[in-house]
Amino acid sequence: MVSAVMSVNPVGWIEILAGTVCLLFSGLFGYFAITMLRKNYQMATKGILTSGVITGHKITRGTLFSPRSTSEEIEFQTLNGEKVSFVLPFSVSGGALRASGTKVKVLYNPKNPQDALDASFFHFWFFPLCMLASALGGVYLSFCLFFGINPP
Repeated sequence: MVSAVMSVNPVGWIEILAGTVCLLFSGLFGYFAITMLRKNYQMATKGILTSGVITGHKITRGTLFSPRSTSEEIEFQTLNGEKVSFVLPFSVSGGALRASGTKVKVLYNPKNPQDALDASFFHFWFFPLCMLASALGGVYLSFCLFFGINPP
């Protein structure tokens, strides 16, 4: 009897290969997502929240898909009065950059102020959680490819 929700097909070598590649990429996405979430959680529990300002943009050479990318440079002041500047690890190739002079929330490590993060919801939680969801979706897709199941 065939279920109305899913059907099973014979699995060939192409499905096995595609499932393996999908599983490898899912593993990489999952690793980076969990690493980012763990660092962000540690920063949220042990870091100091302060305000900073975007002082400029650093243009770097991009990749094959994007000829150049731009990262925001942020400056903030620690509780000791030390001025610290850092560049966000995320780069943007489009027009989603915030203007110079924009105030932002910054979380920094009191033992090493150079270890700082933009405390916006997008950079801090949304992006890593989307990566984790993509990884889980990739694992599900791999499972479907390996066992010849058509997803609902």
